[in-house]
Amino acid sequence: MPLDDLKDALEGRGFAVNGDQTPSLAGLLPLFPEPDLSWLGRRAATELAVDSDLRFIRYQNMVLADLKTGQPLDGLNVSSALAEVAKLFDPEQGKEDPLVSTLKKVGDRGRVGALVTRLDIPADMSQTTIEATMWVRAGGDRWVPFVTRSASVRPDDLPAEAGRNLVADPQVQSAFSLVEALGLGTIPPEFKQRSLKMGATTEKALGAARGAINQDLNALMLPIFENPSGDRGGDRQPPGKP
Repeated sequence: MPLDDLKDALEGRGFAVNGDQTPSLAGLLPLFPEPDLSWLGRRAATELAVDSDLRFIRYQNMVLADLKTGQPLDGLNVSSALAEVAKLFDPEQGKEDPLVSTLKKVGDRGRVGALVTRLDIPADMSQTTIEATMWVRAGGDRWVPFVTRSASVRPDDLPAEAGRNLVADPQVQSAFSLVEALGLGTIPPEFKQRSLKMGATTEKALGAARGAINQDLNALMLPIFENPSGDRGGDRQPPGKP
């Protein structure tokens, strides 16, 4: 990183870039020597706390950027969806896991961590399973799963009105519009209702899986958000993080 850019980045996080005071690194060092993979896991968790573009959603044979709740599905527009549909008819389809190329791009940027949330919904919509995994680049293009948390929820376990609050969600509206834009016909009302309930099911499973892995990430990450004055009375969470 150019020196001027580095100074701007540090100042943006509240650190003074001038002066002769040397910050203590004692709080960043482990109490005991750790294997290289353990250190990479800590670095990966720290990257995920700072960089917002290291999180991905995986569904079937697609790997997409993990968008924030309440935003339109900009990463899944008609063009990209058509491209994914076209791949289904490609004889080369399935020979390479799309996650491989996604992680390679992350590694090419010098990062060592990525969080991949896999969504699994069977054809009969009987349940939703969410699996959240932090991947760590162990060397070169070799990535290994470092920590995984999962949760499963059945739609029948939710109340009948579950999912009604999702009707106005921009992501849901974008998804329904996408299906119709692809020429797949108008979605029947009963299928929409079932889909909305599956959305509520997915939301619940997603919250459980993410809540569990976020605890793991918080325990692993380096204490870079602590008060620079040295007051350890309370950790300061990164902007936008609960």
